[in-house]
Amino acid sequence: MIRIEALSSKDKAGSMKVLKEVGAYAVDISTPILKEEGSVSVGRGPKADFFLDSAVTLRLISRIHAFITGFKGKDSTPTFTILNNGLNGTYINDIKMGYLTDNKCVLQQGDKITFGHPGCASIEAGEYAPQDDSEFQFIVSKQVAWTPELSAPLSVEA
Repeated sequence: MIRIEALSSKDKAGSMKVLKEVGAYAVDISTPILKEEGSVSVGRGPKADFFLDSAVTLRLISRIHAFITGFKGKDSTPTFTILNNGLNGTYINDIKMGYLTDNKCVLQQGDKITFGHPGCASIEAGEYAPQDDSEFQFIVSKQVAWTPELSAPLSVEA
């Protein structure tokens, strides 16, 4: 089950930054939209903005697993960071983020974010740990052809 809140992040070109679900468990659902300024929380708890809960592995996702924060850079271009808060890890391009230290990084368009890993305890921060069959893989994408009158994207560019 995935709950999507109404959030927006429109850049100068009129497109929006989104997370596009990919992988074996991807379903055709509404796409979570990142806030240009402010945070979006991801987790299985009732206070998470973007709700994820594993149908395969109990408690794979923490109540508040991660925060994705948007802010305006030097040239007013939106920049996004992710802060890992999940005991079972957050992975950027299959590299495990740290927990408590080295747990924040800047996201780029095209980055793959994977939330949780069943073998997390044996994986060190900074270690490459691909999991192509993960339930929770997302690509940072730009939603194109967006207009305020539409609530759904016309197309999605990876």
